Amino acid sequence: MTDPGFLPFSQAPDEMDAEVCIVGGGGMGILAARTLAEAGIRDILLLEAGSDQGEADLVDWNEMEVVGLRPYLDPRSSRTSMIGGSTNCWNGWCRPYAAEDLAGWPWGWDDLLPHYRAVHTLLGLGPFEFEDPNAFHPDGAARPPYDLGPGLRCTIRQVKGVRFLDRIAGETARLPGVRALQHAVALDPVLSADGSAIVALQVGTWTDPALRKTVRARTFVFACGGLETPRWFLNADARTGGALLKGNDAVGRYYADSIHVYGLLRPWRTIWQVLRPKIPDGPEEIRLAWRLSSEEERRLGASGALRHGNDEPDTCPMPADGRILQRFTGPDAPCFRVMTSFNGPSTPYRKSRVRLGEGVDRFGWRRGVLDWRTHPDDLPRLIRLAEAFEARFLANGLGRLRLSAVLRERGYALEDGTLSNGCHHLGTMRMGDRPGDSACDRDGRIHGLANVLVVGTALFPSFAWNAPTYTALALTRLQTVRLARTLAG
Repeated sequence: MTDPGFLPFSQAPDEMDAEVCIVGGGGMGILAARTLAEAGIRDILLLEAGSDQGEADLVDWNEMEVVGLRPYLDPRSSRTSMIGGSTNCWNGWCRPYAAEDLAGWPWGWDDLLPHYRAVHTLLGLGPFEFEDPNAFHPDGAARPPYDLGPGLRCTIRQVKGVRFLDRIAGETARLPGVRALQHAVALDPVLSADGSAIVALQVGTWTDPALRKTVRARTFVFACGGLETPRWFLNADARTGGALLKGNDAVGRYYADSIHVYGLLRPWRTIWQVLRPKIPDGPEEIRLAWRLSSEEERRLGASGALRHGNDEPDTCPMPADGRILQRFTGPDAPCFRVMTSFNGPSTPYRKSRVRLGEGVDRFGWRRGVLDWRTHPDDLPRLIRLAEAFEARFLANGLGRLRLSAVLRERGYALEDGTLSNGCHHLGTMRMGDRPGDSACDRDGRIHGLANVLVVGTALFPSFAWNAPTYTALALTRLQTVRLARTLAG
C-alpha cells in the first residue's frame, strides 16, 4: 500500500488556520478537497478520524444502537473510520440516477451530468456511456435482444470497486494547498458572536482523548456520512445549548435506506439458457437488472428494480444485503440456481431518524441511535411492483416469481431473511429550499449557518434503486465547484 500522505495528528501544531476545513477523509471529503484544490483554493485542511489501518477502536466508535425496523445490518459492517471511508467496502456499482429519480431534487440531470463525467474519469471507469441514463449500456455493446417487452428497461454493468485509499487519497493529500491529518476527530465548535457561523473547531485524537487542538477556517465542510454527520450536529447542538442548530429539527430526520426483497425464480434453467449467450464474456462479476419504464412507474405510483444472478453451489450464498451477483469463470460455467432481488426506494418519512442515545464514546459524546422506519405506503407499493415484474417474467416464459406473495404473507419480516436493507445511509441532512422540510439548502449549507456545508448521501431528499455512492460523488463535485466560485469571490 502506498503512503496516503496524511500526517499524524501529533505532528500538527496546536493552532491551525485554513480557508476550508473538511471534516471526514472518506470518498466525499477527499473529492471535495481535490475539487477545491483543482479550482485554485490553496489553503485546505482535511481531517480524518482514522488512518490507513482501520483500527479496532474506531470500529467500536461506529457502534450504533438500532431500533425500529429490525434486524438492521450492523452499521459497523458498512462504515469504516479510515482514509477512504466507506469506499473501502463499496462494491463499485456505478450508474447514474435517471432524470425521473431526481424528481423533487433541487438539482436535475443536466446539472449533474458534467460532474458524473468528471467522477467517471477520476474513478478510471472507461468510456462514459450514460448520455441517456434510461438506455441500456452493456459496456458499449448494442441493445440486447433479451428485453421483456415494452415497459421494461434492462441494464447491465460490470462492477468495479474503487478504493479511494489506494490511489486517490494520496494524490489529493499531496496537491498544492492541501494538508491532511489522520487521527483527527472534530469535537466542540466555537460559534461567532451572533451564532451565524462556526469560527473554529476543537479537534481531538483517539490516542490521547484529553488532547485538544484548534482549527480556525472560513468555511467548514462536513463529509462524515449519513449516520455520523447528524450525530455530530446533534451532539454539538446540545453542547452549545441549542445555539448551533437554532431549532433546525430536520437534522437527523428522513433517514432512508433501500428495501430488498428476496425470492427464487423458477425454473432457473430457462432464464439462464436465454440470458447466458447474451452476456458479454470477460468480467468476472456483472449485474443485470430490469426497471419499469417511466410510464409504467407513473401508472403504478411506484418505482424499483428487479436484479438477478446465478451462483455456483456452496460458494456464493445469498448476500445478506440483497445484492445479487452474476459470477462465472468462462463461457461454459454452469448455473445451479438463479436468485432474484427486488428493491425499491422508500418514501421520505420524517419519523425515520438518527437521534442521540444514552451511551457515550471516549470523548463523552453521546452515541447515535438509528430508528429506521418505513412509510405506511411502502409495502403496497412494493407489492404492486412485484406483481408487475412477475407478470412480465411469466409472459416471457422465464419462470415464476413469488415476491408479491412473500410480501403479502410476511410483510416487513426482516427477522426471517425475507427483507433486508442496503446499507445506504441517506437523507439525514436533507437538502431543500424550505427550512423545516430540510436541514440544508441546495448547496449543502445548513439553514442558519452561513459557512457550514454538508456533502454526501446525507443530503439526498429521495433515492432510487441504484447504489447512491456514484451520484453522491457527482453531487459533491457540483457543490464544491460552486463553493470554490463563492470563495474566489
